[in-house]
Amino acid sequence: MFFKSTEKKKCLSCGYLLVAPFPLHCPKCNEKIPGVEEPKKKSRRILNKEKLEKAERKVFSGDIIKGQIKKKEEEKKVFDTKPIFKTLDQSSKGKIELNPQDLSKNLKIQSNPKIVISNQIDKSIQDKSIHDINISKDSASDSDTRIKVKVKKRTEIDLSNTNIELGKKDEYLKFMGIITKERTEIYFSNEKYKYFLELGSNLDYIATSILAGELDRMMLSPLDNGHEEICYFLSDRDFLYIIYGNFPKKKAAWLLNNMKILIKEILRNKDVSKLTKLDLYNIKQNFPSRAKFILEKYIKLQDVFTSRKLKSLDNFLRVDYFGLSYQSIGVISKIITDELEIEGLPPIDPNNESSSDYNQLEMAEALITAKVEAMAANTVANTQMMPNWISVKLGFQNYRFILFSKLGNYYISLLIEGNLELKSRILTKLHGWLEKVTQKPFTGVLEEFKSVQVGIVEYLKERHKNISIN
Repeated sequence: MFFKSTEKKKCLSCGYLLVAPFPLHCPKCNEKIPGVEEPKKKSRRILNKEKLEKAERKVFSGDIIKGQIKKKEEEKKVFDTKPIFKTLDQSSKGKIELNPQDLSKNLKIQSNPKIVISNQIDKSIQDKSIHDINISKDSASDSDTRIKVKVKKRTEIDLSNTNIELGKKDEYLKFMGIITKERTEIYFSNEKYKYFLELGSNLDYIATSILAGELDRMMLSPLDNGHEEICYFLSDRDFLYIIYGNFPKKKAAWLLNNMKILIKEILRNKDVSKLTKLDLYNIKQNFPSRAKFILEKYIKLQDVFTSRKLKSLDNFLRVDYFGLSYQSIGVISKIITDELEIEGLPPIDPNNESSSDYNQLEMAEALITAKVEAMAANTVANTQMMPNWISVKLGFQNYRFILFSKLGNYYISLLIEGNLELKSRILTKLHGWLEKVTQKPFTGVLEEFKSVQVGIVEYLKERHKNISIN
């Protein structure tokens, strides 16, 4: 929070982009970052942060719940083995008798002088009472309204279902899958959504090449303005892990990390590039049962996860690129700032008007437009849903977003960084500017669009802030 967001370093080994404050080792390849020295003494703030992270790891790994379950089992074991009456003395005649002294310790007997015990019972009254007693031998039926039995509901998990309920209202899983970086399919839970494996690989390649980070998540909306759903991604050196449905970010992170741990246990450090058919068969046989166990634990941990959303640390939103397209045809394509790092191209300065930089700028804009349009078209074709935004993680609580917005038959695309909650203000302004020129189909004439382009670019160059966010 106390470092400039412009301070960045690249890992010399893997090229991973780091944002200040810099770690000693790269979180992607674990190589040491040059120029970063280990602090001699940890401050109280760092120690508190490490303590909090340790507590969060215990929660995510389920150690706290395991400890509580173990404690309850031990208490139950002690209770079951402890007798109600501690001593039953065996007399010399072989009869078992209660020791009065020990019995008095367990029972509190209060004498009542008003109770009179008769020494003799009238035989006629005794016989009459016995004959009047009617004993029913019928067992209690389920339909008896006097008996209420509370049955604990157990959720049966079937991974092939298109909608797996996860314990709370509106939380469900539709798909979980794993694919290697070389696009070898490792596992998928549902044949219907198998296309998310290929789609995730395409998005991972396109997004990281433009935004220089790791693919994080994608918010999807039906084309008919239905209920939004979200797809989460986790990437490491070998695999891309994918889950699709509707769940909070913290729970999704817990689920993805457990999938990662599980697949590592099954493969046991085998070379991912040399997996045999037998290895893939073992994964297919062993992964589903363990995945069900993970989901059952997910449901039991509902009260552990907080329902409060994490707020962004940023109080600004910066726009690096603006594009407008009509049926995948680029109409406007403008790089706004010099913050983008595009793979294969040197840094781009949109304010440099020299001929060489201008040609390089046009090439960069064309490249971004092609990749963003391919990303949107690929998603719509596979899912029949429009991506609202796709996020790429640059560092801790630091994200870049590809933001999409529909305007009639046109689509607005933005590359942004900062607080995503500020997007509505910018989109409202852009819709107002473009509403008139987007009412009719695009015919190839750019004059009308250029008339509004200058004002849009100047507006997007501002550093959009919200002073109400702390």
